[in-house]
Amino acid sequence: METSSHYHCSASTITRGQGRGIVAAAAYRAGQRITDLRTGLRHDYTRKHGVLHSEIVAPAGAPPWAYDRAALWNQAERAEDASTRHATAKTGREFRLAFAHQLTAEERIVCAREFAQYLVDTYGVVVDFSIHAPDKDGDQRNFHAHVLTSTRVMTDAGFGGKVRVLDSPKTSGKHIEAIRAKWAEIENAAYVRAGIDLHVDHRSYERRGEEKDATVHLGPKASGLERHGHGSARGDRNRAAREANAEREALKAERARLGEQMKAEEAARQRRAEAKAERAAMRTHDPAIILDAITEQRSTFTEGELRARLGRTISDQAERDRIVRAVMRRPELVGLAEARGGKIVRYTTMKVLRHEAAGLAAAASLTRDRRHGVSARTRTAVMERGQFGSISPEQYAAYTSATGPEGLAVVAGEAGTGKSYTMAAIRQAYEAEGNRVVGLSFTNKVIQDLKRDGFGEVRTITGALQDLAKGRAGWNGRTVLMVDEAAMLSTRDMVNLLTHAHEARAKVVLVGDDKQLASAFQRGGLFGAIRAQDQTPVSELSEVRRIKDAAPDAVQQRGAFNAMHEGRFREALGTFDALGSIHWCGTREDAREALAMQYAKDVAERPGHRRFAFTHSNADALAVNQALRAVHRQRGELGVDHLLRSNEGLFAFATGDRIQFTGSAYHKTAREAGLANGVVGSIRTIEGARVTVELDGKKGEPGRMLSFAVGDDAQAGQFNAFRHGYAGTVYKGQGATVDDAYRLHSGTERAATSYVGATRHAENLHLFVSREALPANTSWNAQQAGSRRWTSASGSGRSLPTRRGRKPTRPVGSVTTSPPMSVMCSSNGRRRKPTPPSLTNSPARWAAQRRTAPPRSSYPLPCHPHRPRRRMALRRATAR
Repeated sequence: METSSHYHCSASTITRGQGRGIVAAAAYRAGQRITDLRTGLRHDYTRKHGVLHSEIVAPAGAPPWAYDRAALWNQAERAEDASTRHATAKTGREFRLAFAHQLTAEERIVCAREFAQYLVDTYGVVVDFSIHAPDKDGDQRNFHAHVLTSTRVMTDAGFGGKVRVLDSPKTSGKHIEAIRAKWAEIENAAYVRAGIDLHVDHRSYERRGEEKDATVHLGPKASGLERHGHGSARGDRNRAAREANAEREALKAERARLGEQMKAEEAARQRRAEAKAERAAMRTHDPAIILDAITEQRSTFTEGELRARLGRTISDQAERDRIVRAVMRRPELVGLAEARGGKIVRYTTMKVLRHEAAGLAAAASLTRDRRHGVSARTRTAVMERGQFGSISPEQYAAYTSATGPEGLAVVAGEAGTGKSYTMAAIRQAYEAEGNRVVGLSFTNKVIQDLKRDGFGEVRTITGALQDLAKGRAGWNGRTVLMVDEAAMLSTRDMVNLLTHAHEARAKVVLVGDDKQLASAFQRGGLFGAIRAQDQTPVSELSEVRRIKDAAPDAVQQRGAFNAMHEGRFREALGTFDALGSIHWCGTREDAREALAMQYAKDVAERPGHRRFAFTHSNADALAVNQALRAVHRQRGELGVDHLLRSNEGLFAFATGDRIQFTGSAYHKTAREAGLANGVVGSIRTIEGARVTVELDGKKGEPGRMLSFAVGDDAQAGQFNAFRHGYAGTVYKGQGATVDDAYRLHSGTERAATSYVGATRHAENLHLFVSREALPANTSWNAQQAGSRRWTSASGSGRSLPTRRGRKPTRPVGSVTTSPPMSVMCSSNGRRRKPTPPSLTNSPARWAAQRRTAPPRSSYPLPCHPHRPRRRMALRRATAR
């Protein structure tokens, strides 16, 4: 958007000491004939051309003569005759306003009238404004207004006291500044209404932080000289200022270009540094370092995944084979089988298992803390509130379980089963008994959803843990921590959360679905392992409530949701195919075009629906965003384009555009207001670099409004992490609900991504698949069915850690259904500490294991708090 330099709003006074009179001024501005009763002079300007409109605005209750120009200003003169300084009295004020020539005559009148009303409402004066056309020989774009005001307030009895705040040196400055700012606001609002790509700023260049020379108002004399080809001092000054400013703008543009180039190079360097760090680990050829690197972002891996990571940096096949063999012989490596004694399918390390064991121990300790129950009376009272009249039996069971006495509860809900609705009931029950309830989640997008759903205190996991570490916050036995999308937490965050909660004796309610997306940045998946512990109170939600009854084949679609959650993708995809939801295309480009065509068709048929397109990559999201935006542009639903520079480049945005934030604001208050990663809304106004957005609220309810200044100075409050909000990645869409969902399949995603992407809709789903995107000789069904993901080393109820190529020499425990590091039972039924995996009778291997064995403090606490700690099974086996 162009920032215009035409802004003009100047103030002056009309005083008798200058030999001027308000009656003569009013007659000239309005082009009328008025006699000054004080002097007897008649001022006739009826032959003056160019007066387009004149109008008087007075306070409510003003006498009728206040709307008669001759009577009004003669009364103003008469009111000053009684003053002690009548010879030099101020009889009026004048504000000169400039309009942009792009405004119509009606729009100019509306602006001037709004400005006059502001003066009347603020100071109680009477205002007489006239709009003039450009002078015949002058600049034909110079539409302007003369606004005369009285110096006294207007009452129902006539003129009253003086408006001193505009006369006093102590107060006049800030009031004139406010008046100038108001005129800029009125102008900018008019430009937005008219769709004019202009913006004005009343501040000086110096106050804006811009290195520019200011121009001066020419005035009638200098304008006349300039019109007739004669130079003037003011004209020369303005020309010199414009030349200097042009040079500065050229230098500024060059600096901006170089700055963008440097930023792009820095981003590229950062990406190269990250890739280099991974390659460096691989190039060390050190098996221990390589093993740490590969388990940094995932809890488990296969030998094939290890070879693929090595293949990115080590080209020699023989060397890769040697390193793989060395890694697979590492003493800390642990094999994972689908069943006891079965074939090893994945690998992890003792370090990962110890870390997960610490989290499981903290979870078990929380579960044993039985001081957090909600009374039956409170539970009933909450349910009797009108908003929970439609709660289902399984939701009520989850509500009852989560408000039980245990310090830890898990609500495991499939996609679209009403987890948020259930959370609201749990929150209200605890709040009703005076507890402090804190909503937590991994992403800022979910945090905003929690706030919208009624949580008074919300925080990201990262922010909450940082506050605890720095002493800015604290938890206690009356704190209830409700974690939404808990399956997205990394192992590190989950362990820290549970440990701090246990130390503070707070209650934790974990809500999520371990079949959906887990942490994308660090190894995670501990939610599933905690859920699998026998002692954890777990409630299941499987009745799909997201799909509306009016949706096409609602029963079949709900069944498809359940099937995908259970890994039966062939069945689910068959259902969607039968409904006509799957669209096969030849190439990726064909798939994007087909998606845009379907989107345009649906917008025309159901314009009030909420809709969103989900992609696997940011590159696809960018392409789809542009295609879908074009649909709304063709429908005339967008305003004038404004070029805004985000952190992804220079893009056109307009009022009516959908916008999605791809990062979070620097300041906490801005983040809490909604300027957070993943949040979506609609642009309502764009004024210069300031964008006002209405955030998406609950359907049928207005969203919250927020505004931000576009720029890369985050500490100064600027923000540039945004893109168009018609499409986005599945990862950012987890937890979202729309009426119509569009899914662009890339051919590289696996079960969790496909499950989340295909379960966001309440009515209609359209999946677009290109045959080009699928691997050769691979069916889509087979690709999804064979993509079971191990999110944690301890997460499978049937997995058993064992050394590669060996079986345990004796039973690890007397039960076979527990997770690898879960609490086992001895033959006499007493509970004992877990047996470390990978037992063997080889003395050399035992010595190595003893060296790498974890300290005793890292293992779970004894299950029975009154029994002394026993030696590890590893130590007992070694003694034998």
